[in-house]
Amino acid sequence: MLKTFIALLIFTSSTFACDISGPKLILWDKSKIRSLPMSSFSFKDCSKKAIKKIESFTSDFEGTLSSRIIQIEAGLKVNVLNAIQISTLESFLNDRVEKNKDWRFIKTGFVGTNSATFIIKENQSISVNCSLCKNTGNKNIKIELRDPISGEYRALWAKADLAAKTKALVCLENLNVNNQPLSPKQFKETITYSTRPDQFFTSESQTIFYKLNKPKVMGEPIRFQDLTPVNLVKMGNPVTVILRNESLFLEGTAIPGQSGKLGERIRLKNTRTQKTIVGKVIDFNKVEVEL
Repeated sequence: MLKTFIALLIFTSSTFACDISGPKLILWDKSKIRSLPMSSFSFKDCSKKAIKKIESFTSDFEGTLSSRIIQIEAGLKVNVLNAIQISTLESFLNDRVEKNKDWRFIKTGFVGTNSATFIIKENQSISVNCSLCKNTGNKNIKIELRDPISGEYRALWAKADLAAKTKALVCLENLNVNNQPLSPKQFKETITYSTRPDQFFTSESQTIFYKLNKPKVMGEPIRFQDLTPVNLVKMGNPVTVILRNESLFLEGTAIPGQSGKLGERIRLKNTRTQKTIVGKVIDFNKVEVEL
């Protein structure tokens, strides 16, 4: 009889419905706080354990909070009394500001306040203005709140980097500085967002022509400024010379009079005629001469 009573008590407390209410929209900055503060909500007849579980659930939630979602995802039976929209500042700006389809806001934050959460009430309308969002870079964005009934007005300012979608090579391991050429096996291609997409080195096959000039950690993208070209041709060491034009392709051997990196033009001496020619370094011990 006692066991039956305890089981009934556990079942009753686990299915007990408490009431939750909140504003129309909760806008918060994840870069300042890890979880949404529970002061954004009003609770009635909710246990401390249930509130703690809701806090954990909402830390990764974006969208419209409902009784059904909380029951399915958090295992709590609650009554959400009104539609509560939850959004991070980053998602909000990406949804509201018109921009190039391959661009997005990153590194967002509120400006001029220590608060990381903003409450938008039921009667307030929201407008967002970014007059300089026609190009990438750091932006200041104005968020305006108006209450047409009371006439209340408030302006919030946010900052963000407007970044373009781009390819990048990221390190598969920690890499140290040495004199050895890199290998494609040390990298993988990924998609990222950057305010300066032109800074990334993206040719996996050409990594062999470069060495690092600074250490890189696993997962870090490679930029042109991180690389130093290696000598593909060494002065005095014989190289293969390719002579070509639109209708002719010949190969020969020559002795370089100087060392050279990828794309550099160097002097060479034809071993047969002893004449000096100029060619462009295209690979290890390989130079191309255009006829």
